[in-house]
Amino acid sequence: MMRKTLLSAIASLTFVAVATPGELRAQAAKVPVEKPGLFVNLTSDDTWRGWMALHFAWRTHQQGNPTTVFLNLEAVRWAWAKLPTRTIDNVGTQPQAALGNLLKDGGTVLVSQPALQRLGIPESELVPGVKLAAPGLTQSLMFKDGTRIMSW
Repeated sequence: MMRKTLLSAIASLTFVAVATPGELRAQAAKVPVEKPGLFVNLTSDDTWRGWMALHFAWRTHQQGNPTTVFLNLEAVRWAWAKLPTRTIDNVGTQPQAALGNLLKDGGTVLVSQPALQRLGIPESELVPGVKLAAPGLTQSLMFKDGTRIMSW
């Protein structure tokens, strides 16, 4: 009798613990899945490279991936509000517009302080929303679990 009761109890627990595939899908849909982040290291102020990096970063951010662009060396010019507009024929969004769109959509743009100083760009002339890179801040975004790093 006790054995029969024990087997019934185990069978009941097993039945309760099993979910149908539909129930599993519904439960999985309720759990937010964080997409991997993207950290773009851009060193060039070349118009084509700038367009590729900034446009790729912006479009990746639009797809829900947390995105950071780190501008260093000559690429800090992309964050300079007084930079003359640079265009590429038939490419759509220009590099400066892609940077602005990334910032507007919640992406992060960091700029190297030593590179700004080297090129004589004052902090007061940066595009609004751009942050100065700093030890700890840059690395915390670069080395966050699941983040991928690309370089142009």
